Amino acid sequence: MAVLAFLWAMSASSALADTASLLLALGGSMLATFTVVVVATRTGFSAPPNTPMTGRQKGAFASVGLSLLVVGVAAGGALVVLDRPELIPGSVCVVVGLHVLLLTAVFRRALYLWTGVLLCATGAAGIAATLMGDAELARIGVGFTAAVVLWLAALLASFAPRRETGSDS
Repeated sequence: MAVLAFLWAMSASSALADTASLLLALGGSMLATFTVVVVATRTGFSAPPNTPMTGRQKGAFASVGLSLLVVGVAAGGALVVLDRPELIPGSVCVVVGLHVLLLTAVFRRALYLWTGVLLCATGAAGIAATLMGDAELARIGVGFTAAVVLWLAALLASFAPRRETGSDS
């Protein structure tokens, strides 16, 4: 999640008008990503889970990942063909949010539910802002907001015990 957050922050940073803001945003993003990774590895988050993934979970994870890739590329391609590339950041954020929501069902972690909902809301707000005429502000807002959501989710995941949201019967 921290690396994906950094990619969102880089996307947002690239929309900043002046070099000083760009460099400050990139430096802050690198620091935030480094901090999250260090905290996560020191709290044992990078250790293998107590319960290994089942075959069903592995298959579902692969299917969800493949569907994210296919839907994301299709959405981006369709928006380019429709001559609306400014809608790509918000749309991709919604697709990533839906991906995380699907992972909630696979891994039964409530954190994924809230992360997915916040990413979907961020993407929808970005699409709305773009449609109202401020594509650059929407790109910056979507990128940095998605980054913060993912950095916080990574931090919360590193501190929280792995709890299930339901049974896997």
